[in-house]
Amino acid sequence: DPQSFDLFMRGIAADNQPQSLECLQEQEGLFTRAAELDPKNSDALARLARAILLQATQVHSPSPPREDILKRGVRAAERAVTIDPGNARAHYAMGLVHVLRGDFERSVLANEAAIELDRNFALAHNNLGNSLVHLGNGKEALLAAQTALRLDPRGPQIGALWTTMGF
Repeated sequence: DPQSFDLFMRGIAADNQPQSLECLQEQEGLFTRAAELDPKNSDALARLARAILLQATQVHSPSPPREDILKRGVRAAERAVTIDPGNARAHYAMGLVHVLRGDFERSVLANEAAIELDRNFALAHNNLGNSLVHLGNGKEALLAAQTALRLDPRGPQIGALWTTMGF
């Protein structure tokens, strides 16, 4: 669907901006409409899940995150993996789900699956490092964070990559 593809590409353009709550909400709207027009677009669903789930981690969001936000993000991530188990972004989105649930072992597995599908996926390496930090595996976490920084040294998510490195 050309309109779905246009919305999807506009969502990616919004994702290439520095991360903010407003930017994540814009992405959510664009990826939601793209997925509504093309319900089998696992990429739109995975990116939608990320946009929703990261809103729960923003300093502007309520603490603990609102349950409805998490449920919407989980549904989108699960649908993305179901539609296309070979989609690295879908596994990465599930890794975010597990982080927000505090299940870091499962997050490690989801991010390792994402990396196996796309070894150059910097955000999956970063999320892997974040999960490993929470599990007390500092050396492995540092390697994952360094890999993420090597893969995307100037990307819009550089702050998140350096935060994991700091942890």
